[in-house]
Amino acid sequence: MKNSLLKLLFMFAILFQSCSVNDPHSDNDLITAFAKLDDIESVALDLSKGLILKSIVSKNVKISGQAETWIYKYSSGGIAVDYYFHAKENEVKFDSTSIFILDGEGFIVDQWFDSDEAMKIAEENGGKEFRQSNLDYTIEISLAEPIIPNLDAFWYIKYISQNGNPKILHLGINNSTKEVGLYY
Repeated sequence: MKNSLLKLLFMFAILFQSCSVNDPHSDNDLITAFAKLDDIESVALDLSKGLILKSIVSKNVKISGQAETWIYKYSSGGIAVDYYFHAKENEVKFDSTSIFILDGEGFIVDQWFDSDEAMKIAEENGGKEFRQSNLDYTIEISLAEPIIPNLDAFWYIKYISQNGNPKILHLGINNSTKEVGLYY
């Protein structure tokens, strides 16, 4: 009986270890928005010359500013077509296109800081308190430049509570000044 119990415990320990080692969503699979930008740019330019970045989006972002997948939207100045690309740790590829009329986004032409820094700023400006009082949260994040002239790109960060009556904290972080504001 003792040997059977030891064998059972040993098998459980091996199973538990293999499950944690082979977890397909480990932190090793997470990347920041900037991590695969060079690869995305290369794929975008191979597809169509003159494409310019319009926005970057991810859901289920960790407080480190990392996520499993990032979606990059590109467009050219003259043609009303958006091109979508996605990036993961070991994958960068063209996803789809869509025709748009006017979507309210300009082109991100200035240098921008990465999602890890955006999340650090968000955490210091209400995000941490939101998480501590809403343990069932998810975080969505995007970088976009408004179509309005002379406005900078913004990181838009949304903390969402999933518990019963959902609560949402919206933060906007100016890419140039790093000023933080609430938005709705």
